[in-house]
Amino acid sequence: MIASASIGMHTRSINIDVDSAESQARDISFLLGYAATLPQADGSHVAAIGYSFGGLANVLAAARDDRISALVSLDGSVRYFPAIVQQAAYATPERLALPMLYLGGKPYTAEMMNRFKQVPTYSLMNQMKFSDLYNVTMYTMTHAAFQSESLRLGPEPRFDEYSREEATLAHGWMGRYVLAFLNAYLRNDAAALAFMNNKPAANKVPTHLLVIDAHHAEGAPPTLATMAAQFAKHGHKDLAGIYRDMRQREAEFKPDERSLISWGEKFFDVNRYPEAIEIYQLSTSLYPDSARAMFYLAMTYDRHHDNALAIDAYQRVLGFWPDMVEAKQSIARLKTTAK
Repeated sequence: MIASASIGMHTRSINIDVDSAESQARDISFLLGYAATLPQADGSHVAAIGYSFGGLANVLAAARDDRISALVSLDGSVRYFPAIVQQAAYATPERLALPMLYLGGKPYTAEMMNRFKQVPTYSLMNQMKFSDLYNVTMYTMTHAAFQSESLRLGPEPRFDEYSREEATLAHGWMGRYVLAFLNAYLRNDAAALAFMNNKPAANKVPTHLLVIDAHHAEGAPPTLATMAAQFAKHGHKDLAGIYRDMRQREAEFKPDERSLISWGEKFFDVNRYPEAIEIYQLSTSLYPDSARAMFYLAMTYDRHHDNALAIDAYQRVLGFWPDMVEAKQSIARLKTTAK
């Protein structure tokens, strides 16, 4: 295990803002790079575990760093500061399609949340429909009880109406759930996965100690990577149909134009023109005003000797770029070849 200190950008203490959260997220990514240099480290099975504000920073780190494959949040601030999460616009359900265990303390009443001005208008966890998410409420734990220092040295008032012994018992069960979760998702341990999906009573958890709200992923996230995987699975055919099916599940899904073009180039560069044509046809249908996408489609038709289609596509390119010499020369060459 490698740990990152909770420090601010410019001072020892942190500010409760997006800059501090992103600074901590960058620290996590730095440590992942360091871990990759250690001979005993397995970089393919990485979990980021965070307490309090660290339980917001690790979420942002996972949204930006694909090396993180599981998340554990110990009463993390991803719940308590939803506005910060929203400011980090890249922390989307699609980018966070990974298993997550959230262990939270005794919930506030609605009246207390109103009093402390913490009534949330947004919940990232409620949006994480492409993730296996285990939301565990530990009823005899306050926020401070999630750190072992408080259990050993903290004053009794930290535990509110509960005793140190009750909090310690819950802390032990918290550890069991963290271990089971990590074994389930990093080691593919079937028994550990069954433990996570059991009712607490089946795991012999003391009555009324905790409850679990489990949500399982609703399929793969609608991303370009998912679409590429489906395209390969279908023998690199019917990309338009694959995209149409994905849009039925997620109406807002629309791959970035440049990403589509770059994907098509990978096929174009190794002379796999039929696959590139399907990608550029989708690109031009999604971005009909893109001269760049049309030009790539024209070039691919040209290389594939689809002369009539290439001429038509080059002429469309000239509609965007009337003075483009390469398109004019290509049309002239193809018309000469056709005679």
